[in-house]
Amino acid sequence: MVSSSIPIVSVVICLYNKVKEIGRAIDSVIAQSISEFELIIVDGGSTDGSLDVVTSYNDPRIRLIHQKSKGAAAGRNEGILETKANLISFLDADDVWCPDFLFTILSLREEYLDAGAYGTSGYICINGHYQVANHYGVPESL
Repeated sequence: MVSSSIPIVSVVICLYNKVKEIGRAIDSVIAQSISEFELIIVDGGSTDGSLDVVTSYNDPRIRLIHQKSKGAAAGRNEGILETKANLISFLDADDVWCPDFLFTILSLREEYLDAGAYGTSGYICINGHYQVANHYGVPESL
């Protein structure tokens, strides 16, 4: 990130050979109603043109990291080490966010100050139609 300001949220995407999907994922982050974010893309050695898609974006909020370790978990950890914000969000390279996702997460953070993690329901696309994904909720206590 070129700017000296600290972002509100750091977004980490782990990337490995998702040339057909990574542009949609990046676009969904850029389209957020909250613009004070940094996007850290951790590439695990893509060979399919994914890096060409990433480097085609001219946005100072986007940083590309070349993964030292291997695997998504290691990539997330490397991405975390690069973050500047106190709030970190993960997005898979083949997923997208609705435009108010980060706003919703930040609203949950304000409402539930003591929570350690925040989440929302997701959608799945079946034959071009979106529907809320089945979920079973979070237990009230462990």
